[in-house]
Amino acid sequence: MGRLADRDSRETREKILNEAISVFEVKGYNKTSMRDIQIKAQVSKGTIYYHFKNKEELFLCCIKKVSEESLKSWKEISSNLQSATDKLYAWTELGIIEMRSPKTKSLFEYTNQLTETEAGHEHVEGLLKNELDAVKIIIEEGKDTGEFRKDLNSHDTSVILMNLVTGFNEASLYGYKTLDEQKALGACAVRLFIEGLK
Repeated sequence: MGRLADRDSRETREKILNEAISVFEVKGYNKTSMRDIQIKAQVSKGTIYYHFKNKEELFLCCIKKVSEESLKSWKEISSNLQSATDKLYAWTELGIIEMRSPKTKSLFEYTNQLTETEAGHEHVEGLLKNELDAVKIIIEEGKDTGEFRKDLNSHDTSVILMNLVTGFNEASLYGYKTLDEQKALGACAVRLFIEGLK
C-alpha cells in the first residue's frame, strides 16, 4: 500500500510540475499565481502546498526539471560531434534557441528581482553550474586536442561564453528578430571567439 501511495504522490508532484511549467511559460513568474497552477493541474490547493511550500519553490523545481532536460538533450547532441569546435557551435545554437524560450524569459524575470544573498539566487547559481560545467568540458577538450590554446582559463572562458550567449536574448533589439538570424549571428560570434581561443 505504501509503495502505491508513494508512486501516486510522485505522479501528482510530476503532474503539478509539468502544468506549472506550462503556466510559467505563458504568464511568466510574476504574473503566475498558485491558483493558476491549481486550476491547470486540476488539483486542490492543499495538494500543491503538500508538495511545494510556495510559488518560488515550485518555480525553482520547474527550472531544475527544465535544466536537467536541457542537459540531457545537450549530452545526446554533443555525443554525435567530434571536435570541440563543432561542440561549441552546437552549444551556442542550442543556447540561442533556449534564450528565445518562454521558460528562460521567466527565469530572467525571476533572477532580476533577487539579491545575491537570497536563497533563490544560490539555487539558480547551482543550476547554472551544470551548464557552466558543460561548457568547461568543451574548452578542456579543445585544449587537450590542440584546437584551443593550452593557457586558457577554462572557467573564465566558459563564463564569458555563457554571457555571450545570454546576450542573444536582446539580439532582436538590434534587428535580429528571427531564430535563423540569431543563429547566424551566434555562428559569427563563435567564429570570432574561436579565433581568440587559438
